[in-house]
Amino acid sequence: MAAIRRADIVTANVADFRGVGEPDTGTAFEIGFAAALGKPIWAYRDDLSPLRKRVPCIATALRNVCERGYLVEHFGLPVNLMLACAAQIVESGPFACLHAIADAQRKGMPPLPIDGLANCRFARC
Repeated sequence: MAAIRRADIVTANVADFRGVGEPDTGTAFEIGFAAALGKPIWAYRDDLSPLRKRVPCIATALRNVCERGYLVEHFGLPVNLMLACAAQIVESGPFACLHAIADAQRKGMPPLPIDGLANCRFARC
């Protein structure tokens, strides 16, 4: 927690961890904590295809649900809406993410604001 408080920018691995579409819960917590502090957050994963395309679903009267019966959100994002909209997500690994951050800074782009849906952007490397 102290390291996140001291950080200028937070990077996070949001790849699937314990099942399709589920990043590590500790990482999700850290992203939320960093977002609450107003930190710019950059994340990375190998696959930016929409969550709905990766999670096996069953059509029901209510909507599409996973095999455990939970609703699968369909916002066209690669991870949960709250994670996707708190971070700039880069398709690749940690080094590509660091290069994307450096490129953004060289171009004079300001750190990403934490402003909900307006922050849902993705970089493909």
